Amino acid sequence: QGVELSSLHTFLDRYEKENYNEDTEYIVNFQTQKMTSITPGPLYGNQIDTSMPNFFVYGLGVLAALIIICAAFNYTNLSAARALTRTKEVGVRKVMGAKRNQLTLQFIVESILVSVFSLIVAIGLLQFLIPAFENLQMSSLLNWDLTITPKVYLQFFGFSLIVGFITGIFPSLYLSSFAPIQAMKNLLGKNKLSRVSLRKALIISQFVISLILIISSTLVYRQMKFMVEMDYGYAKENIINIELQGQDLDILKNELVKLPFVNHISGTNNIPNTGSHYDAEVKHEILDEPIDFYYFDVDETYMDNLGLTLLTGENFLPAHGENQEKVIIINETAVTELGFESNNAALGQSVFIDDSTQVNIIGVVQNYNYMVVYMGIEPMMLRFRPDEFNYAQVNLSGFDIDSEIRKIEAIWNEFDENHAFVYKTFQGQIDEFNSFFNDIIYIISLISFLSISIAAMGLLGIASYSIQIRLKEVSIRKVLGANVKGLVLLLSKGFIKLFVIAMSIGFTLAYLGNSTWLNEFAYRVDFSADIFLIAAASMVLVGVLTIGIQAFRATSSNPAKSLRDD
Repeated sequence: QGVELSSLHTFLDRYEKENYNEDTEYIVNFQTQKMTSITPGPLYGNQIDTSMPNFFVYGLGVLAALIIICAAFNYTNLSAARALTRTKEVGVRKVMGAKRNQLTLQFIVESILVSVFSLIVAIGLLQFLIPAFENLQMSSLLNWDLTITPKVYLQFFGFSLIVGFITGIFPSLYLSSFAPIQAMKNLLGKNKLSRVSLRKALIISQFVISLILIISSTLVYRQMKFMVEMDYGYAKENIINIELQGQDLDILKNELVKLPFVNHISGTNNIPNTGSHYDAEVKHEILDEPIDFYYFDVDETYMDNLGLTLLTGENFLPAHGENQEKVIIINETAVTELGFESNNAALGQSVFIDDSTQVNIIGVVQNYNYMVVYMGIEPMMLRFRPDEFNYAQVNLSGFDIDSEIRKIEAIWNEFDENHAFVYKTFQGQIDEFNSFFNDIIYIISLISFLSISIAAMGLLGIASYSIQIRLKEVSIRKVLGANVKGLVLLLSKGFIKLFVIAMSIGFTLAYLGNSTWLNEFAYRVDFSADIFLIAAASMVLVGVLTIGIQAFRATSSNPAKSLRDD
């Protein structure tokens, strides 16, 4: 506290040089991060705490906010539609001396009571949902604590009161504004809320919100699925990663190569695509500033084991002896970042790692995805440092992998009696890390279902409201001889124009909004036409069911009930 950030950086740089260099076991690089940026924040491989990346938090938060707003908006519309059936009640109470503020308070209290009752039902449903969320891999990875404390219940209750008040104020003002004679005779056509422009605005707004929800949910689902299933650019099938736990890799190799089903054995300090990484600063004489490089400590069989392609130069060779630790292999992105004109131009060039270790470039490996897939491919180097190996990667034939693993375990138990055999399949280890994204897919699927359900309820409210206002018109047309089919089409066709307008607005807003978070990914899905078609088809289906049913009910009613006051 009270120390300038620049002074802290100076101290950390000095401490790093004094305590961590090429003679120490680890090369350490210190970086600062604001406490408020830890969670949510950028996803680092070795951050101070495990947290959800900020763009996931904000993305899911926006979807949740849209659902809450849409649900509140729907309840308001449904309340307004329901209010049309209570006009005579309002008229009678006003004739009996009720004041407007009393009626307003009554309807607001009713809305709050409905909201509180909904909260009670929601809390009951929450008891079934909490175990499902606790079983998600994301829950254990992010250390979620879903315990509901009294403070949380108070927050729920406060939120319920706010929602009840906000959603109730509009219908209450609407009902309490009726003049007694209008209310008694159901003369709603002159009321300000029956204006065509306002009805259209309500309908278009509902369509727009629903379209944005459906498109956003579909895009998030596809993006997560795409990231889980994409090709990383290396072979990982039939490979198991064995934790060395301080044991010598060469001794273990000598035992395992005797097994006929073992194809390759390589050593490494880290497993790609599992969320952790090692990095260092690399400086070349033609650059003004050093570049951050990710690196993997590997041996001469690593590239063959993973099926990596050496584009130019040579691999680490035993003939190099101790000099192997003075050479590196870089990827194509590193060639570009270091300013070399071609892969061949990089061969033989000297660079400095962390301003202290001089190494020569002996090869260039083809780009492959070694980090979390949304991060893209950054400059990377392979280093030969056997003392840093943490894992033995064993490539098996895979004919009977369970049996093969048991035989390897038996050798390990003879090889090391003090440590248990700890391993994971390469694919399983990546799948375990990607389970985070699978959980996102699960959550988004639930959000998509809620989006369509809320859209249906919203359209139900708007259709009920709009058709109720035109009920006298429908009754008069029936008396004059109009048939039910023609009346249904008459009441429904107005929604088609509004839907076209809503599509143009909703598709534009959905495209702009979703492009913002999609641009955070190095690899992303595109806005294909079928995404918009799915959203449009979903809304058309919901509209046909909700609007069509309400229109049919209105046209099937007895005209005498609507016209008896006239």
